[in-house]
Amino acid sequence: MIKHFRHAIEETLPWLSSIGADPTGGMTRLLYSPEWLETQQQFKKRMAEAVWKHALMTSEIYMAAFAAHNFRSR
Repeated sequence: MIKHFRHAIEETLPWLSSIGADPTGGMTRLLYSPEWLETQQQFKKRMAEAVWKHALMTSEIYMAAFAAHNFRSR
């Protein structure tokens, strides 16, 4: 779990910091600026996709457990 969380952060930070990046290596995202709005929208989209993947994975685990239980019950 920790490795997955670390990987997710390492994957997300460069993408997140690229929105509003300036040529000197910094980043500016003023409140309600186009960069701020884009970040909010993209982050929301990514979180929705991540939740959906987790829900699918969780449902697959439940289905496998249910199938195994039914198999043992026969």
